[in-house]
Amino acid sequence: MPAPEWKADGQPADALLVDGVRCGVQSMPSLGDITAAQMVCMLVSRAQAKRWRRVLYETFPKVREYGLLPSHNPRIVVPLSTARHALVALNLHRPGRWVARFGLMLARALVCVGNFELLRGRTLLIATRSSDFIPNGAVHAELPERFGQHAMDCALYLGTMDANRKTVVLPMGDLPPSTILKVAASPTARASLNNEAAALSALSQSPLSAFVPRLVGLVSTDAALTLYQEYRIRHWRFGRAASETTIIRFLAAMSRIGRERREIDGHFVTGYFCHGDFVPWNLQPDGGGLFVFDWEHSVSWAPAFADAFQFIVAPALLVKREKDILNIEAHAKAFAARLADVGGLERAQIDHCWRHWLTSAAMRMPQLIPVLENT
Repeated sequence: MPAPEWKADGQPADALLVDGVRCGVQSMPSLGDITAAQMVCMLVSRAQAKRWRRVLYETFPKVREYGLLPSHNPRIVVPLSTARHALVALNLHRPGRWVARFGLMLARALVCVGNFELLRGRTLLIATRSSDFIPNGAVHAELPERFGQHAMDCALYLGTMDANRKTVVLPMGDLPPSTILKVAASPTARASLNNEAAALSALSQSPLSAFVPRLVGLVSTDAALTLYQEYRIRHWRFGRAASETTIIRFLAAMSRIGRERREIDGHFVTGYFCHGDFVPWNLQPDGGGLFVFDWEHSVSWAPAFADAFQFIVAPALLVKREKDILNIEAHAKAFAARLADVGGLERAQIDHCWRHWLTSAAMRMPQLIPVLENT
């Protein structure tokens, strides 16, 4: 919304923002309050949704519905306007645990037959007097100029609530989406998006250009920084994943970008361009190769094998919750050895690069601290 004009209790409001999940029945707005408002934004549970949908549809010419998943800690905002839009939105979420992935697959299956119940555990209802209402955030991002003035539905992926929080916005119209937005407000988040934009620009001139998102645009205002980039729809298949051979070929090709030797802790080490967060949930199979996204943490030079170590260690610790750290280390070093053979790197540097990577990775994954202390 633009800057609202706040009014004292008892006066009719231009906009009603209602957390129905936490409000008791007595605290909910009256029909008179709703009728007087220009916009109502209401968060409701599954039990409340049916009643308030009926009230809003009877009062407002335009009502949008969104499902929030997971309902207890929402990460995606799913438009419930059509089954096609809901299915596309569900592609934004790729949980690591099998239970969550199975639940997501079940939700997709139900949506395919027109059943939205699993998406309505927590529902966001937005009712407006104008049928072509455009959110203020979309105006700052120049969405109308790029996609047309007509009202467009969007799906959201919500970042974690910290200083680096960003919101991913997927605009959806009549055609399959081909562009996705990342929106940042804080200085830290803006710096991440500027770094990603620089990485995508550099990679567009490299042999990896076909395997990374195309940079579409960057819009900066006082309110937010918005990064537009290419989007490719993920085609779900149960258990489908890129093979390690395909991943090693990609990492070997990336190891040739900016490759040079630098001195670190008295050793000369080979390094090169690094993704910085190379994990399974930031890539997908694509036409026999890979499509690799989320380049916010990329650097122009890092010691060799950093992405290979991250690819093995992060899912083992954060998703599978494995306890045998020494076994994870052995797997990571074996994976790095395969990369060394394909990429023309020195196996002899793996141990030194592992120690260097542990120093920074232990800050993000405290489970690695005992390994660092014993190395």
